Amino acid sequence: MDVHVSAPLCVLFDNGSLRPEATLNLRVIALRLQAAIGVNVRPVSLLHSSAIAPGELGGLPAQILEPALRAWLQAGVNDILLLPLFFGPSAALTEYVPQRLEQLRRDFQPLASGWSDGWSIPGIPAIPAWPPSLPTTCAPSSGAAV
Repeated sequence: MDVHVSAPLCVLFDNGSLRPEATLNLRVIALRLQAAIGVNVRPVSLLHSSAIAPGELGGLPAQILEPALRAWLQAGVNDILLLPLFFGPSAALTEYVPQRLEQLRRDFQPLASGWSDGWSIPGIPAIPAWPPSLPTTCAPSSGAAV
């Protein structure tokens, strides 16, 4: 599938790891997602992964979310969708990422006027409250075994 140039840049991000395998796996997932949806998908990590030697990552250094966003914004990319690759509740999603985005809003104020209140940078609908409220138990209403 061809990548749509006018579509937003999709940034698939994980928490980050010091293990090269985690970054390499993130890259594979990003490439598969890009092929499936036809939108440019970039793999980045919140933290840690930049400490991995590029030689352990096929010569391509890992990218960290905030510096990568800054570089793209400075290069004129202003349609960015952030897609977390996390499972379960995380302070990274409820505290750290919103704080980093608020700092970017302050630093790029002329661009920020069009940003949504969610995790998208303009043109993409806001992501509702995250993480969503989920039941703590999943029991079938009919009493049948699942």
